[in-house]
Amino acid sequence: MTLAEALAALEAAGNPNIATVYQRHGVAGPAYGVRLGDVDRIRRQIGTDAALASALWGTGNHDARVLACRVADPLALSAEQLAEWVAAVDNYVLADALAGLAAKSPHRARLGEIWRADPREYVGRLGWRMIAQRVMAEPEVPAALLEAWLGEIQVGLAGALNRTKEAMHDALIAIGGTRPDVRERALAVARAVSPVVIDHGETGCKTPDAVAYIARMAERQSSGPGQRKTGSTRHRR
Repeated sequence: MTLAEALAALEAAGNPNIATVYQRHGVAGPAYGVRLGDVDRIRRQIGTDAALASALWGTGNHDARVLACRVADPLALSAEQLAEWVAAVDNYVLADALAGLAAKSPHRARLGEIWRADPREYVGRLGWRMIAQRVMAEPEVPAALLEAWLGEIQVGLAGALNRTKEAMHDALIAIGGTRPDVRERALAVARAVSPVVIDHGETGCKTPDAVAYIARMAERQSSGPGQRKTGSTRHRR
């Protein structure tokens, strides 16, 4: 699929009402208003296309950049290109999309460490979202590393910028909900930082109680294979 064809597909799938929703979630630049399900439908038509991903990102259009994160090859992206993309992130929706890509990159450990400590709100968020993604996808992450991340969350969550704080909360839930070996420590941290207050702007999003959410994830885990998924904020359009 060419760049022109991809943009035409996004525009055809766009909806002004969804574009308005995205604006409420912080998307300030141009956007067609494409539902993520439709982005994935277009992604399936494309497959992996590194050149197209770069071209889509270069348009500056929000939906095109989300699609770029879906069709890029995480194994082919250089650390420099990832850093360039991260520097352009200006809303948490795109930060989360890029985190999903970066978490599959061979540079994920080093860059995740850098971005997690970045004082910029969306870069810090992206780093912590990568932590959550890694925990969900990599059961071999050492317990000692999880303990270190939990310590950072306990010390730093209250003073973190709003959307970074939200991602730290998500990482806490991901760790506690999927790793029984550090669950008690995660629950202790969740109790220590509670209540977590996130400003969700003009949306219907809610931030759940981490202790209760971890308990529900643990229950599903003990009852058999299930969805290893978190994103603790409940989004309502």
